[in-house]
Amino acid sequence: MNMKKIIICAVSLFAFCICSAQEIKTTIVVDSAQVKMDGSKTIIKDRKEQLKSDKIDQKDIRYEQKRVDKQLTKERKELAKKQKQLKRNQKEVQSENKSIESKNRSVNNANNLEIKLNQKLIRANNDLVKTQSKFEKAKTSGNLTAVEISKFELKITKKQLKVKEIEEDISNLSKTN
Repeated sequence: MNMKKIIICAVSLFAFCICSAQEIKTTIVVDSAQVKMDGSKTIIKDRKEQLKSDKIDQKDIRYEQKRVDKQLTKERKELAKKQKQLKRNQKEVQSENKSIESKNRSVNNANNLEIKLNQKLIRANNDLVKTQSKFEKAKTSGNLTAVEISKFELKITKKQLKVKEIEEDISNLSKTN
């Protein structure tokens, strides 16, 4: 009987040890799981905080981007206005240059015409002087008839009129310039 008691005690002790070991194992597993859960909660919490920080940073970035976009749009509009003004100014300058060019052409044409008229006047004066010299020579030689004298005087008068006409043209040209 004693043996029976010892065996029962040993089996009970063994069963108690197995139960205790299972409880310790369960406690260790539960504690390990709890530690892992706590670690995961900490990681999740950190990531949530990081996400919140990222969202705040994104808001700041979007705000800054909008501000920069508005500034750039404003600068583009100002540049477009300046460019339009420059085009207007350029057109005005081109118009003025065309007007000046036209006036210069007119002045050049008038100057060329005046040069031609002066050359014509010189030739007419030379022709008048030659005719008068011929008349004076013929008159001094005394071989002229009254008809020839009248013809010479008529030629001289015509040439004098031509000279006066050219001088008037030059005078009128000078008045218009």
